[in-house]
Amino acid sequence: MILPIVLLSCIHVVSRSSLNVIDRFVFSQSKMSFLRLYFFTNLCPLLLGFLLLPFFEHQTPLWAYFLTWPCALLALATHLVGMSFSYAFRHSEVREVIIKAKIPELFFAFASVFPILSNRFSLFSFGTGTYITIISTVIGLVFIGSAKKMKISSFFDRSGLCIIGSLMMQMLCASCHLISTKTWQDAIPLSIAMLLWRCCLTLPLLFIHNRRGNKNSQVEVGGSSEAVLQARGALFATLRLLSTRAAFALATQFTFAWCVLEGPSYVIWPIFNTTPLVASIASQFILKERPHWSEIAALLCFFSGSTCMVFL
Repeated sequence: MILPIVLLSCIHVVSRSSLNVIDRFVFSQSKMSFLRLYFFTNLCPLLLGFLLLPFFEHQTPLWAYFLTWPCALLALATHLVGMSFSYAFRHSEVREVIIKAKIPELFFAFASVFPILSNRFSLFSFGTGTYITIISTVIGLVFIGSAKKMKISSFFDRSGLCIIGSLMMQMLCASCHLISTKTWQDAIPLSIAMLLWRCCLTLPLLFIHNRRGNKNSQVEVGGSSEAVLQARGALFATLRLLSTRAAFALATQFTFAWCVLEGPSYVIWPIFNTTPLVASIASQFILKERPHWSEIAALLCFFSGSTCMVFL
């Protein structure tokens, strides 16, 4: 039936948008060091996933995924994307990060014009929708260029380059179909295995960072007991928020896997493509981030281009 897939797709949009808003709030407000905070954003859903794993591991064991190089490669790509987005959310508003994340789609759309790529790789599939994607994305960038706050050059700052590069790597790895899952139950152990890899990849960086004694990675607390209690209270508040984020992270992965594997693309992808708009609206009401009209127009253009790719 279509109705359950529609409901699950809507839940996916809400959970994924919530992740964007939570990450923006946590990484911009928390006094915890960036690497430590990023480690906890992976550790919390991993621990929650271990609690749920017995209900799904009868399909394919966790270690059957974890001990393979395709899982490690996909986890590395996802790890780089996660760090790039987390770093960007530390300094930029939600819609600005989302707009930067649309640039790789434009690169791949232009690349699909060349037959040497479109005839060999599914990622560079060429069709009428490709023209519409290019045109709508360029129009969106024109809107961005007319904004006073955000310029085209800001796409290629440090955070923008990290997002673009990591997303392109992730899209290339995903297009190679290194790991195939036949049911959404199989996708759960795979997701947890990738979270375990991401924690393993973060630990050496965290260890080196702590060994250097970087003062920026430590919360400076006064000697008074009141200051210590305030610092502890802020830490526990952050951990509670990260626990809530863990539930949203697993719900996002769960609903995505179920919808992609069980639902028709013409139903799920138009709904999925509303995520940038929903996240931007949520950030406006929750985080009080006021968008410029040109940014909303650009997001609408990006949504139109992505949706047309499904039907054309």
